[in-house]
Amino acid sequence: MPAHLVVLIHGLWAFVSSLTPGSPEHLAEAKSVLEETYHGTASTTHIHGPSSDPTIESTSARRGDDRLVVMIAGGMSSKLTYDGIDVCASRVAWEVDRLIAELEAQGIEVDQFSVSRSPQTGYSLGGLVARYLVGLLESDESFFRRHKPVSFSTIATPHLGVPRYNTVLSTVLCWLGARLLSRSGEQLYVADSYADGRPLLEVMADPDEAFNRALRRFKRIEIFANAVNDHTVPYPSAAIETVDHFAEFKDRNFRRPTPPRHEKIAIRTLRRVEEELEVDFLEEPDYDEDEYDDGSNVGSAAPTTPHVVTTRVHLKPSQLRMASWLNSLPLEKYLTWFPDVANTHSLIVVRDPLRFPVQLRGRGVLMKWARGVLGE
Repeated sequence: MPAHLVVLIHGLWAFVSSLTPGSPEHLAEAKSVLEETYHGTASTTHIHGPSSDPTIESTSARRGDDRLVVMIAGGMSSKLTYDGIDVCASRVAWEVDRLIAELEAQGIEVDQFSVSRSPQTGYSLGGLVARYLVGLLESDESFFRRHKPVSFSTIATPHLGVPRYNTVLSTVLCWLGARLLSRSGEQLYVADSYADGRPLLEVMADPDEAFNRALRRFKRIEIFANAVNDHTVPYPSAAIETVDHFAEFKDRNFRRPTPPRHEKIAIRTLRRVEEELEVDFLEEPDYDEDEYDDGSNVGSAAPTTPHVVTTRVHLKPSQLRMASWLNSLPLEKYLTWFPDVANTHSLIVVRDPLRFPVQLRGRGVLMKWARGVLGE
C-alpha cells in the first residue's frame, strides 16, 4: 500500500496546542489545511512519547488505497529547540526512521517523501532543521532511492540566519540573541564555528556538502516569506535576498511588492478571501535599479518628495555566500503582503487563531503551500 509521508517541523519555542491535543501549536492549522486539501479525513492518529513533547502521526486516505501520512516532529519542543539545529535534526531523523519502520510493518510502503515546516516543511527555525535533516538522510545512500523526494518547503525561515540592520536596536538584539539562545542562538546569528571555522548555516548552503545536494533531489523547492512586518525573520533571510527591497515601505508609498529587475521569480500576493485564494502575479516587472539605490519610491506613482531609505541590511561575507549558493537551487519563491498587520511571523502559519483571529488571514498561504506539497 503506497503512502506519501509529509514531515512537519515547527520553529523555536513550540509548545503543546490547545487546538489539536498533543500537537505543537505552531503546526495545528497547517496540518488541518494539508489534510483538507488532500480531500480526506484523519482516519487514525497516533501519539508517541510524553504529552509535553509528542510525535504526532496522522493518516488520511483518498483515491483508493493511497495514503497521506503526516508526521509532526517531536523531540524538539519548548526548551529543547535551544540545543542546536544539528541536534534537533538528529532527533527528527530518528523519528522518521522509526515511523517508516512502523508503517512498513503494517504493510504500508512510503514511496513519496516531503519535508517542510511541512512536506518536508519547516517553519521558522524548523526550516533550518529540515535542511539539516535531508542532509542526514542523504548520507544514507538508499533512503532517497526507496522514498522518492517530492516536495521541500519552508515558511518564514531564516535561511541566512538573523540579519543585522544598521540600527542600534538590531545591533543590540543580534549581540544578545547569539548569547542568550544557547547553541541555536549562535547558529541563528551566524556566530558559531561548526566545521573548519565556518558557521553551520554556511556549511549547509555549500554546494559541495550533502545538505545542498539533498535539496536538489526534490521535485519542488518552495520558499514562503513575508515581504513586510516580520520582526522575527526579516524578508532578506526568509526570501534569501541580499537587499531588503521593502525597507521603510510605508514611507515609500508601496502599493504592492515589486522584485528587483532581472530576477526570474514570481511574487505572489496571498490573501484569504471567502475561503478562496486570491493570487496576484508580478513577473519581471519594469524596474529601475537606480530608483532603489537613490532611495526613491518603487511600485507606486512617483512621489512629490522622494523618500531616502536609510535602513539597510548588513550581511556578513558568509551570509552573502549562502545567498549565492542557495539561489543557484531551483527555488520557487512566494512573498506574502500584509502591510496592515503588526507582526506577520505568526500570521503566515495561522499559529494561534483562537487568541488572534486576524491570523486566519494567513490561511490562504497555507492553502497555497498545501497544494504545492501535494503537487496540485
